[in-house]
Amino acid sequence: MVENESNMSLITTPTSGNTYYFRSRIPADLIEHFGGLTEFRVSLKCAIKSRALRTTKKLERTVSKLYEKIREGMKVDHKNKMFQIMIKILVCMYILIFYSNNVFSKTNKNILNKTNFQIQAIIISNLGSGLGLSYKLNNNLWFSLEQQTEKGTMSRNTNGNSNREDSDFDTRTVYANLRYYLTDILDKLSFQTGLIYRDWEAKSLIIDNGNEQRKGVYRVKYPENGYNFGLGLNWFYTNGLFSSLNFVKIITNEPSVEYELEGDYECNLSCQEDFEAKVDKYSPTNLLFLNIGFSF
Repeated sequence: MVENESNMSLITTPTSGNTYYFRSRIPADLIEHFGGLTEFRVSLKCAIKSRALRTTKKLERTVSKLYEKIREGMKVDHKNKMFQIMIKILVCMYILIFYSNNVFSKTNKNILNKTNFQIQAIIISNLGSGLGLSYKLNNNLWFSLEQQTEKGTMSRNTNGNSNREDSDFDTRTVYANLRYYLTDILDKLSFQTGLIYRDWEAKSLIIDNGNEQRKGVYRVKYPENGYNFGLGLNWFYTNGLFSSLNFVKIITNEPSVEYELEGDYECNLSCQEDFEAKVDKYSPTNLLFLNIGFSF
C-alpha cells in the first residue's frame, strides 16, 4: 500500500489478483454530505505499480477539485439539499464512467447482437420521469415505446403585487420511435426518430391578493401530435444493464392560449405577451434524457 498526505492512496487487496485500487478518504467536513461514507475505492484494472501510481496522481488532482467544488456549493446555500444530492450523483458518475470500466463489454455491438428486448427507466428529463420498452426489429434497428409524466404548480405576483397568478400543469408524453445504433460508425452512438403524442394541460388562475377573488383564467392548449428526432450516447454492460444520454428535438405546432376574464379585469397585449413568454419557457422542445435499463 502506498499512502500520501492527501488522504488518498494506492492499495491492493488479498482478493484483487494484484490489481491496484485507488482509495480516497472523504474529508471529515464532507462525510455528512455523503451519508456517512468515509471513503471510496475504484479499481484501476492495472497490476503494474508504476503505471498505477501515475493514474493515482491524476485521480488525486481530479477528486481534490471535486471536493472543493462541493465545499463551494455548501457555502452558497447550506439549505439547498437538491444541490448536494446532484453533486453526489455527479461525483459518482464521473468516477464510475471514466475510471471503473471492469463491467463494460468491448463493444456495444457485442451485446446488441445477443439481446432482443430492452426495458428502461427515464431518470432525468425536462418532461419528468417515465418508462420505456424496446424490441429489436433487425440487427441494430429497434422499435421503442416510451412514456413520461410530470405535474406541478407555481405561483407569482403580478400587476405590482396586487394580483397573484397560480399556475398548475399536468403532462403526459408518449413516444413511438425507431432507434438505430450506429455501432459500425461510432460504437456508442444512436439515432432515433418517430411520432409523439402529448396530453398536456396547463392553466393559470388570476387571484386578487386583496380579497382572494378570481379575476380570470388563462388556459393553454397544446397540439397533441408531433414528431421527434435525436441522438444518443449508450453504454452497455456485460451484466445486462445499460445507460444512455439522449438529446431529443420535438417538432410540433405552437400552443395557443384562451383568456377567460371576469368583471372589469383586462389582460392587455403586454400582459398576454408576458404570459405567452412564460408558456414558451416552460414548454420545452429541446429535451435531455438520462436513462438506465436492462437488456435481455
